[in-house]
Amino acid sequence: MGDTLIFRSFSPKALRALLLCLMLASVMFLADPLTRPVHATSATLTEWTIPTAGSTPLSLALDPSGTCCWFVESAGNKVAHLDPSTNTFREWTIPTGGATPYGLAVTSVAGSTVIVGTEYGANKVFVFFPSNGTFKEYTLQTPNSGPLYVSIEPGGTYVRAWFTEWFTNAMGELIYDPSTGGATF
Repeated sequence: MGDTLIFRSFSPKALRALLLCLMLASVMFLADPLTRPVHATSATLTEWTIPTAGSTPLSLALDPSGTCCWFVESAGNKVAHLDPSTNTFREWTIPTGGATPYGLAVTSVAGSTVIVGTEYGANKVFVFFPSNGTFKEYTLQTPNSGPLYVSIEPGGTYVRAWFTEWFTNAMGELIYDPSTGGATF
């Protein structure tokens, strides 16, 4: 018995929906910058040398105020900020030695910048307040879970951060309440 080709009839409504999907797919394909020809243009590339040599910068995040970027220095055990308008860096050492920070996310609560990051080597999540240089660290409930990436849920009067746990193949959640200074998992 050979292969059979089956033609199915569609209702006019289903056919219109199918055609609309095909049209949208073709528009998305044509709008994809990887499929369009690239024309030569000029650009300026600026590079900055991080003050701590060999610090292994990771997890770039934009500051809500627009003053560029936050990142962690994994081998340097620090959180850092770059202000390209003044070409200046600020670095803060994470309290736990050998924390191996990996992930970082930035938000604003009541007009203040709040940084949440993961400490892969210490099995912790930190909340950092650059306005006064204060760190709050929270040990994860599962030992050696390997927290890596972190993201912050927008909005609210508290900070809700989601993070991955590499070794447990799980996700975790930290809810930090600025009004009480406490956090829950």
